[in-house]
Amino acid sequence: MEFKYGMRLRGFSIGCQPRDGFIRREDDDSGKYHDLIIYDRPLTVEEVRNYDLDRLFGYTDIKKQCQEEFNKLPFFYAFSDKQLEEELAKRGLTLSKDDLKKVSRLSSVPGTFFLKEDTPILQEYYNKPDPMDELMKDPGFAETAFYYEMGNHEYHINWQADWDVCSCFGSCKYEEEKDYRDYLKEIGFGDEIILAYKKARARFLHDADENGWY
Repeated sequence: MEFKYGMRLRGFSIGCQPRDGFIRREDDDSGKYHDLIIYDRPLTVEEVRNYDLDRLFGYTDIKKQCQEEFNKLPFFYAFSDKQLEEELAKRGLTLSKDDLKKVSRLSSVPGTFFLKEDTPILQEYYNKPDPMDELMKDPGFAETAFYYEMGNHEYHINWQADWDVCSCFGSCKYEEEKDYRDYLKEIGFGDEIILAYKKARARFLHDADENGWY
């Protein structure tokens, strides 16, 4: 994955940008920034502030990159013996006992298989840090993320909307008497991000009224 930032006050030079995770520098054809810099990790809120950078990607950009990365994983899918036979044939295998020993099933997702030889690829994917963990520490990013998921879950007409939205960002248990503050605290978010949710909620409900979404 790649994370792009714009350098507002100075150009690319020694000590003018974070070092860890740096991939490359690019020109900014728009002329708005001195340089564009790309990383293999999301920069922290402190790094963005201390180096006078602008984040040039949003929540949906990260979701798209995450989905593209997942789609490249060596899974294959089968929901019948015939489908499994066809998928194995594509990999030079059959339904023989010896060949089936080379295959594993992903127990958490029905119909999902992978070759045991691909286990290291999957372990690397599932063991690496989730970039969303760092990005959701940024109140501005968090507000746009919450707003998007409110739209995605029809917040204005959904009786369990707060749980639906909050559970996109971590594990929390649904209870009828809970509100978004309870869910976000359960996930581990602090006051700044809870305030970001409140702002997203107010903006979304305002937009729902203005645009006749009800």
